[in-house]
Amino acid sequence: MSIVSLENVVVKFDSFVAVNGISLRVQAGEVLGVLGGNGAGKSTTMKVIAGVLKETSGDVIIDGLSTKSVNESERIKELTGYCPDVGGLIVGATPREHIQLLLNMHHRPEDYPLALSALTAVGLGDKIDSPTGGFSHGESRRLSVLLASLSSQKVLILDEPFDGVDPLGAEAIKSIIAFAKARGLAVLVCTHLQSLLVEVSDRVIIMRKGNILKMAEADYFRGEEGVRRYADIMRAAAAEASEVVFA
Repeated sequence: MSIVSLENVVVKFDSFVAVNGISLRVQAGEVLGVLGGNGAGKSTTMKVIAGVLKETSGDVIIDGLSTKSVNESERIKELTGYCPDVGGLIVGATPREHIQLLLNMHHRPEDYPLALSALTAVGLGDKIDSPTGGFSHGESRRLSVLLASLSSQKVLILDEPFDGVDPLGAEAIKSIIAFAKARGLAVLVCTHLQSLLVEVSDRVIIMRKGNILKMAEADYFRGEEGVRRYADIMRAAAAEASEVVFA
């Protein structure tokens, strides 16, 4: 069953087209990787699915709910855990305070012991009462990913979760993604780091300038051959764009 469904979604900022009529589906218990460079439209697409940004046209359906309905949009936000590419933490608040606030907002205070165990599992147990303003970028990323996973009921969206994260932190984030998949969530992971994305994903889409260039099983983009395939796709797209511009 498709938990996430996008049909011909367009996002415009004035005359600039950030997302150009894309369609995709993500099933329960599936991890969809979104790969592409800067300006590909990855983060904009994630914001639309998370309900943070409104699509200009097209249909966005999350667990049978439409973003076109105000009431259903609010419910979508309750079902979705979202880790943005930057920020997402309250300046000066500790991990304990972040967790307490999140669980109270979602009316799940009984999950507090489980959340504390998860904090320890991602290597932040010793910083439970430390203000996040003093965290490294990698520590902040780990906490943001964990908080998104704790708030997820149907959909987990992670935008650049591996950015600035050391190998141990990357392993912790991979375990969060694996656990979300095992829970039956629809998971979307967006990054420019091909090897890590392929490792955690079931399928991968390639985006460039707001378009989906290719969708394939993750294994298609694995290893040296996968790197070559990705490079070939991007080169071909760039060459085609040049032909249109300079024709």
